[in-house]
Amino acid sequence: MIILGVQFSCTSHKNKSDEIGAEFPEFALKNFEGKTITSSQIFKANKITLIEFWGTWCNTCVKTMPWLQDLHQRYKGLGLEVVGISVKDVNGKPQAYVKNKNFTYKFLLNGDSLSKKMKISEYPMVYLVDNNEKIILFESVRKHTSKDEIRKKIQEYTNN
Repeated sequence: MIILGVQFSCTSHKNKSDEIGAEFPEFALKNFEGKTITSSQIFKANKITLIEFWGTWCNTCVKTMPWLQDLHQRYKGLGLEVVGISVKDVNGKPQAYVKNKNFTYKFLLNGDSLSKKMKISEYPMVYLVDNNEKIILFESVRKHTSKDEIRKKIQEYTNN
């Protein structure tokens, strides 16, 4: 299983979790229904996972979400899971935004401590993670070339 993490703006942090092949940090976060979801539950159940750190306050984040929805629709039956992790948002705001836009991929709340642990300073940030919980790609998706690179990795892992 691979988890995708994408950063929509470039940062130059030197963090172990930024290294290709490094383990994605463990986490346990609540979904919109209040159920706690762990990183292991997500990663082990899929070939590849795309993790996006986002916030309703982040213009680039919300502009990228339709593209993530498209990836979810195209590859969900082939082993891709798309997961949005909200950061720096007021309780209820992410849920209202997602409901209003009819996004159907997975969302988790209050990823601030995980984001801090990973030293993420710019949003959105996207990671691709395999089912062994290893980071296979982290990218800025502000550029079309980054989106193409992410799509290629997804296709590689989903054999599509």
